[in-house]
Amino acid sequence: MSFNFNKFVFLFYLLSFHFLCSAFAYDNLRTYNSHAISLYSIDDIKYKEGFANFDYANPKAKKKGMLKLSALGNGFNDFNPFNVKGEEPAGVSLMYDTLMKSSSDEASVEYALIAERVMWDDSKTWVAYKINPNAKFSDGVKITNDDIEFSFNILLKEGNPFYSSYYGAVKKVEKVSDDYVKFVFSEAIPELPLIIGQMPILPKHYWKNRDFKATGLDIPVVSGPYVIDSFDPVKFITYKRNDNYWGKNEPVNIGFYNFDKIRYDYYRDNTVALEAFKAGEFDIRLEQEAKKWVNSYNKNDNRIVMKLFHHNQPSGMQGFVFNTSRDVFKNINVRKAIAMVFDFNWANQKLFYGQYQRTYSFFDNSILSSVGDNFSDKEWNILQNYRYGKKTLPKQFFDYFKDNKDGVVEYLKPYQNIRDNFKKALQILYDEGFVIDDKTKMLKDKNTGEFIKFEILIDAASASMWERVILPFIQNLRRIGIDASLRSVESNIYKTKLDTFDYDMIVTVFVQSLSPGNEQWSYFGSKYAGVKGANNLAFVKDDVVDDLIFKIVSAKTYDELVSYVRVYDRVLLWNCFVIPHWYVPYHRIAYWDKFDFVPDDVVKTNGPDFMTWWFK
Repeated sequence: MSFNFNKFVFLFYLLSFHFLCSAFAYDNLRTYNSHAISLYSIDDIKYKEGFANFDYANPKAKKKGMLKLSALGNGFNDFNPFNVKGEEPAGVSLMYDTLMKSSSDEASVEYALIAERVMWDDSKTWVAYKINPNAKFSDGVKITNDDIEFSFNILLKEGNPFYSSYYGAVKKVEKVSDDYVKFVFSEAIPELPLIIGQMPILPKHYWKNRDFKATGLDIPVVSGPYVIDSFDPVKFITYKRNDNYWGKNEPVNIGFYNFDKIRYDYYRDNTVALEAFKAGEFDIRLEQEAKKWVNSYNKNDNRIVMKLFHHNQPSGMQGFVFNTSRDVFKNINVRKAIAMVFDFNWANQKLFYGQYQRTYSFFDNSILSSVGDNFSDKEWNILQNYRYGKKTLPKQFFDYFKDNKDGVVEYLKPYQNIRDNFKKALQILYDEGFVIDDKTKMLKDKNTGEFIKFEILIDAASASMWERVILPFIQNLRRIGIDASLRSVESNIYKTKLDTFDYDMIVTVFVQSLSPGNEQWSYFGSKYAGVKGANNLAFVKDDVVDDLIFKIVSAKTYDELVSYVRVYDRVLLWNCFVIPHWYVPYHRIAYWDKFDFVPDDVVKTNGPDFMTWWFK
């Protein structure tokens, strides 16, 4: 009797498939096995099985040369970007691959990378990944289930608190077979399979005898397309493309990583960095200052291209952030009065050449914004849960929004003359029991004698950009009797102060996407108020906010998500945790005319991805 090898292989795979189905399919739920996963429906996936490359990447792009970029600050002291203590270098994410990779021309979809396949059930109570058999670390060691499990555990237990907020609902990790790993959730959270898919994969064999929480500049073993070439921790870092990178032929990477080397030079001042760019010291500059965009570039120099790249992402929230753990900011009406005297109209005309729009929502420029309409019936029904009981909103909230057709909160209402806002702010403060001190002419609490006094903290690296905005704001505050001051500190001190919540007010940005989810816990969840390194910079501890975040991450459909996010948006705005600034629905990018890229109208979701550009 002869041995039929083909029949043996067929039976082996049949048994393997039966084992995996037995392991993954239970409770009569439909299961999926795919090259990609979407937040809501597998039908949403743009790139079907067997696709060649993303539309915004050119498979024929030339691979050559060194891309030179810039970074602001005093340098770095750690190559581990996943802990709290250190200051990692710019571009460090180039060294780390994830299980899945997002596309930039669609929302909330991920495609296989380290995970060759992804499996999940209808209820999304678990997700499983088949490891790509070709996946390797930079030292040539194969990536295994042990590395996936190790990465999850080390990030959860010893990484930045951000990861515990992201992965908190994972109940257990199971190594189902040699090449499958499964994450079981304590509750059904539609976003969680995608969150796990974004997990960077770290080598267990490299880290097992090292202190993950310690800082250091030992060149690490990594999984991504670039490795460290050379560096000076106060001047620069250069990455080189790993010629043996395992994933260079994966469809999600075709047309990406077209530069042999990528170098970041550090500048301590933004103005110095601009002059360096114009002198050709680096190649691409994302311009964040309208004044510089209008006045500081030579429009007749055809060697430099100035281009607006439009995008469809929510604006997010840039603004002055109140540390509400400070006594001076515990009173919501004091916060609203302070917000009223920020003169956006003046800043936009005198400093920004009318280029900006006032931010009225945490999700401006998107369907998620609560501004523009009154509450829908769905949103109003959601709100009824917060009229009575332990988690309630004040009656004033309902009274205000019931008749407010545009959804703009009172302290952000457009004004013709800022002096009108001064009068409104003073009346609010008088009503709260503050009076003008006869001697100092400053506001004080008539019961305690405490003055309204606080400090605005900024990073010295961006001081030239912010001083011209903050100093007029401080002047306005003084005009109504509030004693505010500006303090600029070096980047390393600034980071330490943020990590330990040692500030009164700061300027920051809360980045938002079209599918907000677990990151909202880190931004505004009570359990991250006061947690070192967390992003709850306003020190928010609010039961209604917590409940709405839970509803957002548990939403079963996109329509349901939109309704909860709009309510959440209004609750955040009502509480005035942030004084909103401004936004533009595009990126201002200047670059030396040496690049080609797929036309930017192909990518509208996130804007340009420099890793798909190439030298002419």
